[in-house]
Amino acid sequence: MNVKNLSILAIFTLAIVITAILLTQKETIPTTAEKLFPDLENVINDVTEININTQEKSTTLIRTGENWQWQIKEKHLYPASLDKVHKLLLGVINLTVIEAKTSNPSRYAKIGVEDISEEGAKSVLLTLKKADGEIKVNLIIGNDRIAKSDSTRREIYVRKQGEKQAWLTLGQLSSENTPKDWLDQQIVNIDSNNIRQVSITHPE
Repeated sequence: MNVKNLSILAIFTLAIVITAILLTQKETIPTTAEKLFPDLENVINDVTEININTQEKSTTLIRTGENWQWQIKEKHLYPASLDKVHKLLLGVINLTVIEAKTSNPSRYAKIGVEDISEEGAKSVLLTLKKADGEIKVNLIIGNDRIAKSDSTRREIYVRKQGEKQAWLTLGQLSSENTPKDWLDQQIVNIDSNNIRQVSITHPE
């Protein structure tokens, strides 16, 4: 085999390698960077109520009082974990569309985006509302898995309530869906330097 043939073979091999890389990237990189709720970031501070509903449980987080503290309605307005609330809201804002999936209702259950009223439904309905009752997000959250393109994030099947089209999205959403999951675990926070004495009194 002469030098010319070797050069042609090398170029052909390189082309195959490049094609293989491009095909691999096509499979792992989202086809679009469009956010599922592109305008939500501009109004997120107006959200005063979060509803997290499954077929069996309902959780209502409301922002009230002078300090606009998040509280859990089902737990007699006990404070909610601010960190969890912020993570949830940021998660919804940053949900990015990977691709459109099914719009056939008979296939919703396969990816977990059926209405929560459907028999045996495992989906979660997330609703974000403003103080005047206006709904800004009404999202059915289905199955999820570790993202192929980023192991720190997840690929999540979702569908906007009332719409037929389901989507595969990239992001991170909280999995807590019962009132106790949202309780603020910190009861008191007092600097130890300010404590001089501790007394414990038993019933007897």
